[in-house]
Amino acid sequence: MRAWWSKTKCGLLAIVVLAIFFSFAGPAFGYEEKALILVDEPGISGSGPSSQQTLANLLGHFDLPYEIKAVDAYTRGDLNNFRVTFYIGSYWDKALPTDFLDDVLVTERQVVWINFNLWRLAWGDYQQAFEQKFGFEYVQALPTGNFNKITFAGRTFTRAQEIFSQVRILDSSLAGAVAFITNVTKRHPYIIQSGNFYFVADDPM
Repeated sequence: MRAWWSKTKCGLLAIVVLAIFFSFAGPAFGYEEKALILVDEPGISGSGPSSQQTLANLLGHFDLPYEIKAVDAYTRGDLNNFRVTFYIGSYWDKALPTDFLDDVLVTERQVVWINFNLWRLAWGDYQQAFEQKFGFEYVQALPTGNFNKITFAGRTFTRAQEIFSQVRILDSSLAGAVAFITNVTKRHPYIIQSGNFYFVADDPM
């Protein structure tokens, strides 16, 4: 296992995936034992793998089948048909389907929101419901500066992304930080868990 971590550039997300799938493992009632990966647009051909391809590869390590779908093609109730849904926010300030936003607020399935566009759910008309249910708020997007380390469970990871999302816990009985982004002297939540909802403050892939 240790050798596998050392070879994986996405070790942090893989740990989160493990936590999700094994902490909440149980019989599958009313949904497929399968993951849904929602993306801002279908995969891009090129020399390197896209984030969605990397995530799909990670899911393969845990023998969890997956389906990749453009978020624009989301239809009401899709979240309830899968064990877990990952949304990868790759495009800044993308408009998201109302059906998707509505479902995130009410589903009992696991949802992992990665990177951009959480403000579509955490601000505006949804803000009050979001904060009451999940117990944290979206503050702003910040330039990385010297916040180039992630700490998780006694481990430290290096990050190179240019931007991260600053979030703040409002109710610690509802939300907690699973990992932190830090410049050694200061830190902000990097992964927040609130019940079945996880938010990752950048794209670790």
